This record gives sequence, C-alpha cells and structure tokens, in this order.
Amino acid sequence: MRRACSDGGGARSEDQPAERIRLVRDAAGDRFDELELSYNIWVIGDGKIPPWFSQFGLVPGTAQGNESLGVHNGDTATGIDVLKRRRDELGVSYIRCPTLGGPSPRQLTPMSR
Repeated sequence: MRRACSDGGGARSEDQPAERIRLVRDAAGDRFDELELSYNIWVIGDGKIPPWFSQFGLVPGTAQGNESLGVHNGDTATGIDVLKRRRDELGVSYIRCPTLGGPSPRQLTPMSR
C-alpha cells in the first residue's frame, strides 16, 4: 500500500508535519510501516525564492535556515544532512521535486547519491 503525506511545502518548521505523521502513525497502528510518506522540495540553495511560490504556502522572505519543509537552504552537504535527518526523524520515504519551478536536475544530482 502506498500513501503520500505532504504539507505543500509551506510549513515553517518540522513540528506541523511531525504532528500529522504522529496522527497517521496512531491511526495506522501496525500498518504504519507499510505506508510511504513524502514531501515536496520547491527550492534548493540560498537563492531568491520567486514570489509566485507563495501560492504553495511558501513565504519567500522567511524560508531560511531550513525552517520551511519545502526549501533546503545551504550547500550540498547541508542539504544531504537535512534529507537524512528528515528521513530518520519524520519517517519520510521519498521526496518529490516538481518540475515546474522546482529544483533543476543539476541541483538534485549531488543530493541523490
């Protein structure tokens, strides 16, 4: 069975998705390990976030310090650390990177190894 859980990328921290995942974990019981959880990454790096991303819940002026689930700030090593930590702490099975306005394959390649 495959299910996806995504906050749309706009959560200011990992607290809100973590709470949602706790609710799913409680509801699923023993079946939780059969579920796959994901989230979207809209931006990688410290560049300017386009204003139109706000329609997905991202606040361009405040998406810094890896506080927004859909924005991975910093260098490649930091991005890899964030991905691993979220995988371990939140139980995220995979990430999704929308092709429209999302990270380029060149940005993702070092993080996917």
